[in-house]
Amino acid sequence: MNDLMLPSLVKSPEPKSPNQTNPETMGEPSNASPTLSWSMEMSLPPNSGSIISAAFPATSLSRNPGGDILTIQQRFDTTRRKLHQLALAVKKERDPKEKQFLLDESRNLQLFSTLLYLTLMMHKIDEIKVLLKESDPSTYVENQAIFDSLRSPGFHLQRHHESLQKAKKLFERKQKYKVMHDETMSRLHEYEERVGKLQDLATGTANNFSEAMVRLGGSSGDATGQAVNQATMTVELKHMQEKLDAMENDLRKATTELEGSKAENAAVKGELAAKDLALVRAHKDIELAKLVAGSDANAKLGHEQEAKQRIEAQLLAQEASMGSLKTQLEAMQRELDNKSAALEVKEKEYATLAWEYSKVNNVQGELNQDSEAKLKEATGKVKQLEAELNENVEVLNHAQKRVIILETSLEKETERREAAEEKSRQMKFEITELAEKLAELNEQGVDVGDLDRPLSRGGVVLDDGSMTSALSGSISSYVRPKFKGESDYSEAEQAERHTAVTKLQQLYRKKQSYNRWFQMKLELTSKAGVMMALSGTAQGHTGFYLNPSSNHVYYFVVKESGEWSSMFKEITMDQYRAMELDLRRKVEKEGDGALVPIPGTDTVMGKDGFYLNSKQKASFYVNDGGGLKIKEGA
Repeated sequence: MNDLMLPSLVKSPEPKSPNQTNPETMGEPSNASPTLSWSMEMSLPPNSGSIISAAFPATSLSRNPGGDILTIQQRFDTTRRKLHQLALAVKKERDPKEKQFLLDESRNLQLFSTLLYLTLMMHKIDEIKVLLKESDPSTYVENQAIFDSLRSPGFHLQRHHESLQKAKKLFERKQKYKVMHDETMSRLHEYEERVGKLQDLATGTANNFSEAMVRLGGSSGDATGQAVNQATMTVELKHMQEKLDAMENDLRKATTELEGSKAENAAVKGELAAKDLALVRAHKDIELAKLVAGSDANAKLGHEQEAKQRIEAQLLAQEASMGSLKTQLEAMQRELDNKSAALEVKEKEYATLAWEYSKVNNVQGELNQDSEAKLKEATGKVKQLEAELNENVEVLNHAQKRVIILETSLEKETERREAAEEKSRQMKFEITELAEKLAELNEQGVDVGDLDRPLSRGGVVLDDGSMTSALSGSISSYVRPKFKGESDYSEAEQAERHTAVTKLQQLYRKKQSYNRWFQMKLELTSKAGVMMALSGTAQGHTGFYLNPSSNHVYYFVVKESGEWSSMFKEITMDQYRAMELDLRRKVEKEGDGALVPIPGTDTVMGKDGFYLNSKQKASFYVNDGGGLKIKEGA
């Protein structure tokens, strides 16, 4: 239970008993069964002998107002009333068997009442500690270590709920990381397959490049051989041309010598003519040889030129082939570079994924270690709680013994009080008889003498208001006094008289307890420097909050992101209480659909504006002709 949470005003699932009233409506008559229930309502049973109900008001610790604790409180009060009725019946009963039956039933009800009392005590540990701290701070401080170890079941349920929430969040985180791990592994396998395909493509590209280089090397070898053959033929042609030039030089020399010798050797003209003829023949032979040699050289030169052209054409074709091969090679090289760059990127991504996978494994390991540590810690806390529970059981056993002793003392005190009441009734009856005798003697004119001494302390009040003086012995008008004992009233009349007497006590005690509790909560919030949540608002959630320093009330809307915003302008505490009172009255008449306008917002009933519903939640309502409805998106 939140120590800084005011009770919330909600519809009760079942009607309240007549002894349950609201502290805010103290003094107002109740004409019908109330339809509202405060979740921290403080009620007292009709039987004033109910110790726990008189000391500690009924506080519903469950989230459902009018829940289990209120039901236990009502059953406890009903059981105490039945025990009181059985005690009266046992005293009046004269039949031994019937009396024994009533005693057995009373004993069973006593055990049931004790069990209900212990159940209520377990849920009221926090209230008892607050009351002790307020009434006797020194004792509370001395035994604070013991009190801190005592916790209500609601506290343990809350802790258990928080542990379950933490375990749930941890499980969800593990599931999330498991899904991330599976996705990462699937992506990793996909990247591995893509890298394998790229490696196969790179291998095929390298093989194609090697084959192209081999083909290019073979073409270059053929072209080199043809160029060597062409160079050899050119050298041979040059050598033959040199021989022809040498033969022409010899011929010119011989001609020059022949013309010079004509003048000197005229005698030898015949010989010279013969030689000339021989020379002509030789020259013809030479020319013929030269022609033959020239034709052979021209033929060879034509063949060489044709071969040279073929070689040049082959070289051009080879150069073109080499250019295309180089272009293909460059394209393949660029493609290979691109594939290598993509491969490097994929390798980097693979390394990143591997790092993320290792990080996920590390986080999962840390989470497993954290889970094991938290599990060990929770196990230790459970053992500690079991030990504390055992100690609490011993304390409760001791308290049960004390309760039995107190109830026995209470029964004895009740018996003594009933005996005193019986004695008082007997004395009243004797006084009535003496008054009658005194009146008769006065009528007869008898001197009463000292008969008035027993009545010298005062007079007797008669039914019509006349008074008999014990000192003078005179009587104004005789009307027989009538005294009605407790046994003369019916059970319904006794319950009504008892309720009428105790109702004001209940209201007063309830109001005082509520005021003390409210003031203590206000002081705690002031010291903490925070605003105090009012009725219907859980601390830290959307609802009304009181600023202790300015005594102004704000309505804050708390979003999931933790952002706080005020819905409308602040109002005073008096305006807030008047609004609450108006809301309670409307809910009693109209039910859960009741709405009241919020003061200070210029809202007119039935028009558009800010309204407060039966759950004490404010919203902006609009009238679309069919009634007030919450504005969409508000």
